[in-house]
Amino acid sequence: MLTFVFSGVISFIGNVARKLFPSYFRRRDDFQVLYLSENYLVVYKPFDILMNSDSNDKETLQTMISRQFPNLANPNLGHQFHFVHRLDLVTSGVVCVALSKKAAKEAGDSFSKREVKKFYVALIRGWPSKNSFSINEPIGENKYEVETSRKMCVGSDKNCIKPRNAHTRVQVLERGLYENYPATKVLLRPLTGRRHQLRVHLSQLGHTIVGDFTYSNKKDNSPPRTFLHSLWIKFPSKIEESKFLDIRSEDPFQEIAGWKSLRVCSSLLEPNIFDLLEIDHCILQSDTSAKQ
Repeated sequence: MLTFVFSGVISFIGNVARKLFPSYFRRRDDFQVLYLSENYLVVYKPFDILMNSDSNDKETLQTMISRQFPNLANPNLGHQFHFVHRLDLVTSGVVCVALSKKAAKEAGDSFSKREVKKFYVALIRGWPSKNSFSINEPIGENKYEVETSRKMCVGSDKNCIKPRNAHTRVQVLERGLYENYPATKVLLRPLTGRRHQLRVHLSQLGHTIVGDFTYSNKKDNSPPRTFLHSLWIKFPSKIEESKFLDIRSEDPFQEIAGWKSLRVCSSLLEPNIFDLLEIDHCILQSDTSAKQ
């Protein structure tokens, strides 16, 4: 019994230390180059790293890329690189950088035409009542958070301002327990690109992403990270030889300390798993009937 308690205390102290001193505990090899051509650079962004910053003292994805590829940095751009899309501070995974005006325009047009397919993997609290479902809730700014955390909210929230259409599809992969509480591993496809979209939509359903301090009302502070990862990006390209930019990273959540899988519903190894997110399934507005 004492051994169990001591182990728990050590684990808690370790998680707190990782929150307070993330740069000390982060492996330097978390940053990876996944693809490089004359048109695009695709990299693996570590979690708890900003995309860029006006402060020269902060380690960001921009500084990581600039350090490894100083010749690719464009001094005429505000932050040296044209990021085709962005990831939240807490999110890890695939990020695409355009290396020319031509590539930036092509990628921008693909996003405007919604030709881009992006997939994420996450660990969420609770057990959703359905294995396949969609969330179609507008997302806007929380009027009380505009000047602080810039926390977002769904359009039905009385504090929401400037809501815009937002659409997310969800496929359950595994149901299990995280630190002995119900949790679910899911595959996500956002069809729109609102700020914090996946985090807001899942939180609104009652299935906050494990470790998401902001959208758990500052309660979920023990996990070592927010378990949200950008897995795959794909869009058509007339300037790439393959006619597509199609880059996928490894799933970093195959082994998670504290996670116990009880039931496998789908697998990322299944050939048609991503096809399941090509269509809308049932629309969930809330999921209060699911076991939390």
